[in-house]
Amino acid sequence: MSTWEADADLLHSSGARHALVLSRTNSALGQLAEGIARALAPRQVRISAAGARRGRVDPLAKRVLAEISVNVADQNPKALDDVDTSDVQAILVVSEEDPTPPGLHGVLRVHWPLPDPAAEGGTEEERLARYRAVRNELRRRLIRVFARELVATAASGGATTSIGPASGGDLDAIKRLLEGSLLPSRDVGGAHQRFIVASENGRLIGCAGLQVAGQDGLVRSMAVHWTRRNAGLGSRLHERLLFEAVLVGVRTLYVVTTTAEGFFAGHGFRKVAARAVPPELQASEEFTAFVPGGSTVMSRLVSPA
Repeated sequence: MSTWEADADLLHSSGARHALVLSRTNSALGQLAEGIARALAPRQVRISAAGARRGRVDPLAKRVLAEISVNVADQNPKALDDVDTSDVQAILVVSEEDPTPPGLHGVLRVHWPLPDPAAEGGTEEERLARYRAVRNELRRRLIRVFARELVATAASGGATTSIGPASGGDLDAIKRLLEGSLLPSRDVGGAHQRFIVASENGRLIGCAGLQVAGQDGLVRSMAVHWTRRNAGLGSRLHERLLFEAVLVGVRTLYVVTTTAEGFFAGHGFRKVAARAVPPELQASEEFTAFVPGGSTVMSRLVSPA
């Protein structure tokens, strides 16, 4: 287990009801961490964010958060003096400098000194790549912090799960599930896409998408509601999506993942270079959002050539 994973587990197990995201200026880095933490945290957990100095709203931070369905329209950078820290139970420091004031030194504190994506110049594309890389790393870590355990009674009661192709009426529910998983959702329903959904008594609890370009396909938009995770539903969705790929003549499948490399490796995917993915699939929102940026690109054959 890496250091950050141990830190994430420590934050997760703390049961903190008020967590503070702390950075030097609460600019790009702090805003990215705050937006993702607020999107992932359960309703009973309060997320505050501040810097030793107040920063400005960073438009690129706002832009790359919107790519993964995180809306920060009401998020305003604050200084420590603007935040009531009297009941803070956990602190996440994301800047190289740790500005934690002496009065909070007794609070559980984790330090993830991530690079500030705004610290360097370059072209807009180079800057976006840096912002996406930091955003994706924060997403990967904070998903672990705010992971929610399956409630044993939630999946009981004789509920019936059905898995099959999505209908047009499923698109809104698919988007909501993707937004809850911090996955791109704006282009869902576009050309050359096919979706598989899992439903339980009429409620959508899982989805997986296939974007097709000739004999190539991209596995995308794969999500399972948190109450049904770790119960094999992801594997069932993958197998049904594989059947869909065969039906439409796909021979090679690609996937981009930041959190599920082990899952896809267990289903026959192997790492490949991002440039190996056909240009038509590289243009998809899911690919552009996560590559580059700490993601793993993988592929597998669907049927013999």
